Amino acid sequence: AVVVAARSPAAAAAAAADINGREATRIGGGSAAGAGAGLDLGSPASVAAFAASIPPPLHGAVFNAAAYGDAATHSWPGVADAAMAVAHAGHAALLRLVSPALRAPPGRARPRLVVVSSRAHRWGSLRRGTGPAAPTLATLAPPLTGPLAPFRAYCRAKLANALFAAAAPGRAGVDAVAVSPGFVSTRLAAALVSSLPPVLASLALRVAQTPAAGAATAVWAAGTGSVGGDRGPSFLFAHASRPAPRLLSAAAADAALGDVLWVATEAVVDAGLGAL
Repeated sequence: AVVVAARSPAAAAAAAADINGREATRIGGGSAAGAGAGLDLGSPASVAAFAASIPPPLHGAVFNAAAYGDAATHSWPGVADAAMAVAHAGHAALLRLVSPALRAPPGRARPRLVVVSSRAHRWGSLRRGTGPAAPTLATLAPPLTGPLAPFRAYCRAKLANALFAAAAPGRAGVDAVAVSPGFVSTRLAAALVSSLPPVLASLALRVAQTPAAGAATAVWAAGTGSVGGDRGPSFLFAHASRPAPRLLSAAAADAALGDVLWVATEAVVDAGLGAL
């Protein structure tokens, strides 16, 4: 069975119904394969409630939520923007809370975690700082200003996704892989190109992949038996049948930075869940 989570419970239910319809067509009827549930990764309470509803065994997860600009709000303490809160801190909390339910599926040594990053991670950066104090998520990812702040925050969150996937095998005992689905025609893509001249924005969305095509890479990574490992994630691009070489930026391949980010994020998760 597949549990589809979305900020909108209605959208989650619709996606689950689509899965059930396709599966029924494939096998000629049968029991439901998908279920929908509401999940707001910007809310520690919502993450905790969703995780509590997931019974074992859980063989894997695909973390693909993202936020852009002021399209979402959040209540994670010490996180500067919704992009980092939703795409990174919320996912980190969810992995912690569902870990007791994770089980390796038949034929695999460990459960699989797929984290949807983006080629845009290459334009993201985190500040390590030079003082004696241990970095926090607030110092690693401080508030951004200026007309490009939403885009820079998005790129920074996608960098955090790649680093999180690289650290997860050693930190959480999962087989993890970061993927980039390419440019996909979604509401988030429309927000990304909204600062372009209307003609260029329209053209960009016309040549974008469909959501189904964009999801193919993550679905393939969740199902195949040959990606990930203890040395960090593979990085896959647009076409699931043609995985690309590791195309991570130098920052995304920095294991020490990934460890710093993991520890700082754990403190945010502790504070957010501890306040419930």
